[in-house]
Order: sequence, then structure tokens, then C-alpha cells
Amino acid sequence: MESCSLDPARWIWLPSQRTLPASFVLFRRGFTIGEPLQARALITADSRYRLTVNGRYAGWGPAPCDPRTLDVDPIDVTHLLHEGENQIDVEVLFYGHGDGTWVYGKPGLIFKLDCTCREGGSFTIVSDARWECAPNPVRPPGRAERWYLRALQEVADLRARPTIWIPAMELDAPADRPPICSSYRDYLTDISVADRDSTRLVLRSIPPMTTRLIDARPTAVHHVHWKRDPSEWFDFRVPDSFRITSASDSAIGPDGVTVPVPADPADGFAATWDLGEQYVGWPYVEIDAPAGTVVDIMLQEAHDQEGPAWLDTHLYRWLRFTCSAGRSRFEAFDFDSVRWLQVHVRGHREACHIRAVGLRARTYPFAFDPEYSIGDPAIATVIDACVNTVRLSAQETVVDCMGRERQQYSGDIGHELLAVMAGFGETAQPARFLRTFSQGATRPGYFMDSWPGVDRVNRIPQRMLGFTEWGVILDHSLQFIHDCRAYHLHSGDAETVTQILPRLLPLLGYLEESFDDDVGLPVEHLDIPIVWIDHDAYTVQRHKSCAYQLAAAAALRHGLAPLATQTHADASIARRAERLADRLIAVAHRRFWCPIERTFVVNRPWLDAEGDVRYCDRSLATAILYGFCPDGDTDASVTILDTRPPSMGYSYVPNQYWRHRALVRSGRVATILNEYRTEWAAMDSVRRNRTISEHWSPAPDTASQYSHAGVVPLIVLYLDIAGIQPTSPGYDTYTVQPCLGDIPSFTVSYRTPLGPIVLSAVLDTSRNEHDVTIRTPAGGRGTLIVPAAARLEGSSARADRNGNGSRSTGLPPGGTTVYRVPVDPLAANPNT
Repeated sequence: MESCSLDPARWIWLPSQRTLPASFVLFRRGFTIGEPLQARALITADSRYRLTVNGRYAGWGPAPCDPRTLDVDPIDVTHLLHEGENQIDVEVLFYGHGDGTWVYGKPGLIFKLDCTCREGGSFTIVSDARWECAPNPVRPPGRAERWYLRALQEVADLRARPTIWIPAMELDAPADRPPICSSYRDYLTDISVADRDSTRLVLRSIPPMTTRLIDARPTAVHHVHWKRDPSEWFDFRVPDSFRITSASDSAIGPDGVTVPVPADPADGFAATWDLGEQYVGWPYVEIDAPAGTVVDIMLQEAHDQEGPAWLDTHLYRWLRFTCSAGRSRFEAFDFDSVRWLQVHVRGHREACHIRAVGLRARTYPFAFDPEYSIGDPAIATVIDACVNTVRLSAQETVVDCMGRERQQYSGDIGHELLAVMAGFGETAQPARFLRTFSQGATRPGYFMDSWPGVDRVNRIPQRMLGFTEWGVILDHSLQFIHDCRAYHLHSGDAETVTQILPRLLPLLGYLEESFDDDVGLPVEHLDIPIVWIDHDAYTVQRHKSCAYQLAAAAALRHGLAPLATQTHADASIARRAERLADRLIAVAHRRFWCPIERTFVVNRPWLDAEGDVRYCDRSLATAILYGFCPDGDTDASVTILDTRPPSMGYSYVPNQYWRHRALVRSGRVATILNEYRTEWAAMDSVRRNRTISEHWSPAPDTASQYSHAGVVPLIVLYLDIAGIQPTSPGYDTYTVQPCLGDIPSFTVSYRTPLGPIVLSAVLDTSRNEHDVTIRTPAGGRGTLIVPAAARLEGSSARADRNGNGSRSTGLPPGGTTVYRVPVDPLAANPNT
């Protein structure tokens, strides 16, 4: 993380004594140059900026980050400059209200442009009092939030123009610190930073996002008869505000949609548009309309064309602009996740023409595109949906969903990083995730589980006063330890994890102080934090205790202890982590292991009162994966996970990660492959949007998130079906233990820092065997683990026999290994 100073630039803002929420301020600076040879701008702002150079889009940012450590974006603007007069324009939004991507801050803009001209001269343009600024009258300030996790409800009047430009006000924040350090008064929350030394500007550590325009196509048109003022619907959701009826499809033409003059001046006209699949980006509309025409844009991730005609059904996902005379083009300032857009036109006295509707889509430029082929159409469809979902949810931050909240979590979301690293070969984005998430460390020791987002900040006083069941999620802090460990193993980047490790130590101390000899770590009656584990798997909070003890033990023994050892930290850290893990396992065995059932029973301490035995998939899977079943007795736990009896709590989509991995590792790959073929491939989100949804049964035209980070099958594909695992940082050593089931054919490139590991397999049905080929990179020492019945070719045939009925052999660096393996009868598809 490289610190950055923009000196001699100055932080600037609109001369003012306060800044309202949702304030947009325009800044501009003109200059004259010779023919430009190279020009790079450095820019950041609180909260977001949109930069244009000579009227052309140059960039949007900064990426969501901790307000004490603000990203500075480097932008190459050479191609946007020309000889002669040039102008820089920056539109800056100050959120004011908290957002899923923004916590707190103070407004400000800082900019520096270094340019070299062909004649040999060079010059620098910096932000200072010579810049002009004005409130943007197109987007008036003080709007209400869309909802509590989306600060901006965009409303624009394209007829407005700035009237008076004035010199910018210089702020007293240093050029290497964020504007939260300035003395400008934050009238909304009165925040201030006690320690300026804890703040800094840092150079953006990930590449810029790529953007492209996606045009939507019109699919339906409707008349809207308003019974009340439309604002009463959009602002308050007053029921029975309108009636919507079908209009003639003749309004849809090859060049857009014709909007007729309404018979009743109070009526509107709605046209529904489809992007074809789900994207993340900035919606836009281009329309020919008289001045004063109002256009409402409503957004949906999924829409049933046979269902409700009106798309503004949830979470107030609408934008609005008022047209200027003639042709108006509006593009949203903030991005969203959307497939369907509905354009509602009202207040027009003449016919209008909607010329274009679409999205400026944004995607992260991953290091590689995933390379795979799967000769099973249903499974291939699920994997394709997972890959598409990664592109939607893993951008500058790694979030659950880009529509509802855009918050960055660990816990149920952080393991998506495994797919990002193995499939996309990406490490810069995961490193930024670790850095930004870890900056949400609290004084007690746990992490703000949705950092940098505002939600958990608001929950702290609510929890203290008993106003909410939600709080800072402790189990996300545990998963974050695994995230750090996984990143270190995959990347070999000791520097990043060494910087983060000191933030993990207070968490260890918090867990040690919280431990009770009788119950272990408590899951009830906590002041500010909570134990969550899952949405669906539990009906009683105390039933989470078993899973929580095991999860904490796994994070300490298999995460923190080896992380501390391999980064050469103080040896006492690993010893403390191991000691606490032992105590937690002992509590879990004493309270929840049932020697009769031979598995963990999550309500065993209360069984006499409750009567019925309860299990949970998280406890059983964690115990199997990390070896926590007494004497290695996993048979009953595997059977319960496999058969899913009603007595087992079953986790929601993203938290299937643990169950799926445990079953494949336990030889039940057939179960998982069959679930992918029958349950996952049938998910409505997979069929409609080529995405993985948050819940099992999403419904279109509702608040269901059709793109969510639960890309479990993609992770399992790389780590368990291909079976590739690093065993030391940077793949200095690794294992390959394929578990192919009955997949007809399979090829995957698993990305490592040393190069790809390519595994190919083809099922010979006449022999009921897979022919497997593995190509390895030149570096690292790999070990192949295969069933005893496998037949290896060449020098690999001299494989060692292991005690568990498998064989192992070294993989030649930069070489190819070939073997044949019979399909395990347990791996056969029960539907074939």
C-alpha cells in the first residue's frame, strides 16, 4: 500500500459553512498547452467524483475505502488533451448520509495533472483557489436517502445551468491526508479525527475499471393513469396511487419507443427495456421531449413479463430527471445492478420519443479469464453463472450484491476470493479486500463485518439500547482469519499479511477474554456484537453455539497459528491460538458430541426440554473439514450432510461452501454433482440472469437479489473436483487430488503465481475410467494423490502407498503426468 502526496495541490471545496447530504459541486479549470506527449492525473474526492477532460469521460471514483485511508486514482488523460485550450471538469458528490460503500467523511476534492509536451516543455496543474466551482443546480442537494444502505436517490433537472462560478475554497487538510482531517465542520455528525497520523492518502492498488455501453431493447409499453400526485407514490408509497394498463405495441419501433400525448394530462406512459442479462453500471436514457417532461427510471434485477407491469416494486430503486427542450440525455451518477429498466414519462404536452436506454457497464479487469470446459451441460450452466456472478460482485470491493447494499463482507462472502485467485489469477483485488476490511478493526478486537460500509456503525448504539437484533457479526471476524490465510497461501505475499497480522491480535485477545470454561464462547446476551452463522439453518440462537466453537477453533488452529508461524511473527501468537483452539474443541466435544449418534447434536444440552434432536450442516462440515470429530469418526456426520434429514439445519446459498467441500472430500462427490445438475441449474437466477442468487427461491419483481456472492460450485470446481491446494505460501508446495465423479469430460486451468496447473479428464465409458492429464508449471513441488486403483504412466507409476488407501507421487515441475482411474461406484450419478 503506497502512500501518496499530491503536493503542491490543495484540497478544495465550495466556499460554505455546511454541506447538505447528496450535494453535487462542479469544479473547472481551463489551461493552454502545446501538443501533449504524456499526461497523468492524480485525483480523489470525498465522496465520489466524475472527471471529464474536454467534455469526454475520463474516470469515476474513488473506490470504496476507509475514510482515514483514501484511495488516489491515477488516470492517463493523454488521449483526451490536445494542443491549445483545454478544460478539466469535475463533478463531486458528497454522500452525507451513510451508504453501503461509504461510512463517514468530510467533503473535498484534490487533483494534480503532470503533462509533458512534444516540444519538451512540462507543466503541472493542481487544485487550488484558482479553480472555479459552483453547486450543481441540475442535481439539487438535500435529497432523502434511497434507503438506509443507499445514500443517493438521484433526481436531476436538466433545464438548470450554473449561474455564478466562484473561486474554490482551499481546505486545511494536508496534501497527503484525506479531507476528514480538515477543520471544515461536519454538521451532520460532527465527526473529527483525533489522530492525524492514523490517516493518509494511498495510491490505488488495483487497475481501473473497464466500461462499455450496453443498449437495452424495449419489450413492453403501458399507459399509467395517476389517481394521486405521482410524488406521493415515489416518496411515500401511498397505496392505490395509479392504474396501469397495456398500450399498443405499435409504439415500439426499430429506433426506440414513441410516447403518445396522454388523453388526461395527469397520465403517464411506461416503456420496459431489457439489457439481456444482468450488469453493474450507470443507467442512461436519451429522449426527445419538450422541456419540463419528467422521466422516472425504475430498476429491477429480474422481471417476469407475465407478472406485474409496474417495476417500482421494492427498495425505492428509481431515478428521475426533468427534460430540457429537445433531446435530453441523462446518465446516473452512481452505479447499480440491473437487467430491466422501466422508463416512465409524464408531464408531456407533446409526443415524445425514447431513443435509447441502456447502461454504462463496469467490470473489473481481472488478470485472466477463467479457462474451463465441462462436458456436462447442466453443471457447465451453473459454473458459467458463477463466473458471471463473480464479475458482478467482485469489483473494487468484494460485496454480497451490487443492487441492495454493495457492502463488503467476510463470513459468507470472503471465500469468493478463492475463486477469484484460482480461476481469475487475481491477487491485487484480494489484497485490497484484506486491507480495506481490516481497517474496520475495533478497539475490543473484532472487525466491523461490512467495512467500509455504514450499517454496523449505526447498529452500535442500536444494540446498546436494544433497538435491533443486528450487530457486528463475530463469525465474520473468524472467517477473515481464513481469508488472510488463503490469500497468503495462494499469493505468497507475506508483506500484505504481515501488515494485517497486528490487527488480528486484538481479536485473539477478545476471544481469550470471552471464553468461558462451561460454555466456551457465548452466542447470546452479547452487548454490541452478535453471532450470526446463517440465515436459515437455525430457529433458536443457542443452537449456533456448537458451530461457533468449531468455527473459532478452525480459524485459530488452521488460520491464525500457521499464519503467524509462516510470517515469522512472535511464536507466542501461534501457541496462544493453538491453546484456545484446544479449549474450544474440548467444550464442543463435552457439550455437543453425542457418542450414541456419533455426531454433533446442536441442542444436546437442552435435549430434555426440546425433545427432538437437531443438527446443523455448518457444525458437521466444519468438524469434517478440520478433523474435529473424536477419533476421526466422521461416518454419521457425512451421512447426515449427504441425506439432509429435516432435523438438520440447512444453510442458505453462500454458506453451502462448507457442506459441499466436506462432502466432496468425504467421497460423496456424486451428491454434490447431482445437486448442481438438479437444484442449482434449476435456480431461477441461473435460468433468467445467468447468476447465482442470494436465496434458494428468488422471485422476480421483488427484493430478491438475483446476483449474490454465493459462487460455491466454482470454488468446489477448483479446490475439490480438480482438487488443487497450496500447502505452502505461493505454491512452493501443493497437492493435486482430483475427485471427478462421473463428469464426462473436464478441463480446468487453475491459476497460481508460478503459472497455471492444467487438469484434463475424459471419461471412457467402455472402461468406466477417466483418462487424466495434468500439466504443471515450472516452479513449485507438486504431489499427486490418487486412489489405489489408479494406474499411472511413466515414472509416476512408482507411487507411494498411503495409509488411507490412496497413493501419492511427485509431479514433475513443468511436466505432464498421465493416469487412468476407475469411476468410484459412489461417484455415479444416481439419475443415470
